[in-house]
Amino acid sequence: MTSRFSRFKKTTTQIFATALVAGLLVPVAACSGGASQADAKETGSVPVRGGVLHYGTKSEPGNGGLDPMTATVYSSTAIINQIYEPLIVKDDSGELQPNLATEWNQVDDLTYDFTVRKGVKFADGSDLTVSDVIWTFQYAKDKSPQSKAALLKELDSITDKGNNVIEFRFKKPNPSFLSGVADRTYGFYIIDQQWYENASDTERQTTSNGTGPFALKAWNKGTSVELERNKHYWQEGKPYLDGISFDVTGDETSLLALVQQGQVDAAWFWKPELAQQAKDAGWVLGDLQQTSTRFLFIDPHYDKGVLADTNIRKALSKAIDRNEIISIGTQGRGSLTFATPPAFTELEQASEDAPNYTYDPEGAKKLLADSPNPHPTISVAYDAESADAAVFELLKDQVSKVGINLELRPVPYEQIQGIFTTGDDFIADLVYVQDVIGSDPADSISWWLETGSNVDRWGSDKQAAEAKALLAKIKQNTDAAERVEQINELNDLINRDVLTITPFATPLTYQVWSSRLHGYKTDPSDFRYHLADAWLS
Repeated sequence: MTSRFSRFKKTTTQIFATALVAGLLVPVAACSGGASQADAKETGSVPVRGGVLHYGTKSEPGNGGLDPMTATVYSSTAIINQIYEPLIVKDDSGELQPNLATEWNQVDDLTYDFTVRKGVKFADGSDLTVSDVIWTFQYAKDKSPQSKAALLKELDSITDKGNNVIEFRFKKPNPSFLSGVADRTYGFYIIDQQWYENASDTERQTTSNGTGPFALKAWNKGTSVELERNKHYWQEGKPYLDGISFDVTGDETSLLALVQQGQVDAAWFWKPELAQQAKDAGWVLGDLQQTSTRFLFIDPHYDKGVLADTNIRKALSKAIDRNEIISIGTQGRGSLTFATPPAFTELEQASEDAPNYTYDPEGAKKLLADSPNPHPTISVAYDAESADAAVFELLKDQVSKVGINLELRPVPYEQIQGIFTTGDDFIADLVYVQDVIGSDPADSISWWLETGSNVDRWGSDKQAAEAKALLAKIKQNTDAAERVEQINELNDLINRDVLTITPFATPLTYQVWSSRLHGYKTDPSDFRYHLADAWLS
């Protein structure tokens, strides 16, 4: 369970630092300058072919380089997504769509059939075969990072049934399988077996041979990663661009200068205040992809067990004004969230109608008055270097108004990390964590609620029994529509019983682009797959 947490730590430690601590910005919605994605107007509807898009970035590919089997950091996968493809994908509404597989069928609870698209070629001109697909999944099961291998742990067999049909059979139901196959970050890019096996580790990281819209032309270390149109791409007419050059600056201040000077056509930032400056300079700010949820994890048995009292937990949640935190603490960039982040568009989105979610200080006071501890002290531990510093002070002030003393405990990151990696004891009643979206919505809950996980402190406590029982059903249910309803119900249970508290969600990154770029938009999970639809004027 460490991979989802480490992705945040490696990439976004300073995502709010300047804006929140210095208090330099007003909310995005109130700023003038460029357009938001929704307001941006296209000058024409007919795509124009040609041209190289210069996409500015602070970071070049990280650990694993461009190896589709091993790379997991964002600076790598954002580029890999342009080069390699999975069998199926999710669209902007969260619905599964064909890709390298034209059809898929869940035969029963244990069996899935995929029909591999005919006529697809890799960038070197070699044919995509059923054998390549089978090898990709077998290699992933045996040798890939834990995030991929775990999804295939109970895989019993992969069989070529003929007619380009592949059968996957599991020992146990695996309802996350289709979402995992469709995931473009931690998922399963289909790979040319012969190319991969003949390449050295270095070649796998610095060259490419995928089926995606673009192919790697050159990786100029410290300067740029150049992609060119894949002339063998199976989607007729796509992409429109001749290529993409990911221009590396090394720091975001220099990147902003390139944006302001018009030396790049698009860029992405970790720091929201710099993206806002680009918008103020007339650039389009893409829709904010709310992929990163903040959690206040609860240990009801910590120290004196203050949070074992249901009324105190409910009062704490009601005392939090989430809208104020979003407006002030995130400078208007955050959103309401349940345990599943808003980027899972197929689920019900967070609203103040949820149990114990609406800001209700009078209701909180009444609950505390009915409690044996009407003026509780509740401790919260968080990374001392967290960029959410302003949020903690705001939370402390909010809950003090109903009689709760929030004791802030900034600690070294390693103490937080130990809870997730080795199941160390909690170091406060609450532990504050920033999570990032996984491939399946149930993963956003199971990694902290499932009995036996490193984070779970509810154990066999009867207060969490109903939610745990429903989670167990979700993990066995392979009916996608039923599963969505069950996850919606589970979010309600989590809020009703206050098994965790989710103050807000934010984007992981912020994308901007100039008026020269057309046909592009951000996608809910920040995969950038719409670059295949983009063109330059």
